[in-house]
Amino acid sequence: MVDKNSIDKSLEIKESVIQEIKSKSEFDYQKQFQQESWWDDFTEWLNGKWKDLLQAIFGDIEPDSFVYFVTQILPYLILGLVIIFIIWLFIKLNPGQNVLAEPKRDKVYFSNEEELIKTKDLNKLKADAMANNNFRLAVRYWYLLILKDLDDLELIAYEFEKTNSDYAQELQNLSFANSFKQTTNYYNFAWYGGFDVNELQFQKIDRLFIQLQQQINKKHE
Repeated sequence: MVDKNSIDKSLEIKESVIQEIKSKSEFDYQKQFQQESWWDDFTEWLNGKWKDLLQAIFGDIEPDSFVYFVTQILPYLILGLVIIFIIWLFIKLNPGQNVLAEPKRDKVYFSNEEELIKTKDLNKLKADAMANNNFRLAVRYWYLLILKDLDDLELIAYEFEKTNSDYAQELQNLSFANSFKQTTNYYNFAWYGGFDVNELQFQKIDRLFIQLQQQINKKHE
């Protein structure tokens, strides 16, 4: 004969157990009947791909293992790094400042020779080179100084692409054309020929440059 009291006791379920079951999402059957959005479909697909990747790399992972813990937080770490990178990139590019800032003028880049002629004090550079007994460099500054004077007086149109022969051609009808050719030869010999210039040689070349500069200035007195 079955004891009724024992059956009634076996069917008793604690309220705490019932509440615990209700709190678990897998037992929420009402949710399963709700229509899923495209975002739910996407996250479910992405989650599946992530699990497949982890399965391929680590195999079966124990729920209480350290690897399992890492795999759970790794997606959030990656997401955080992506957000940080986007913020850094935004700050780096700073599109707001680029839009609001005044347009910058184009920078002008000179070759070494152009920079010397257009922006430097060639007389001082020449004097410094002479003081240091660097006579080859002094010849270079002398010649560039002559080109600068000729360009300032609009006797030549200085352009970096032009050769010294081009300038001689522009000056061929002037009285100092031969003097310019002579100093040009010395300059080409010293600078482009790579030959050292001693003090005695420089004294001769220096006199020729002084005479040429005087002829140029006399032409425009």
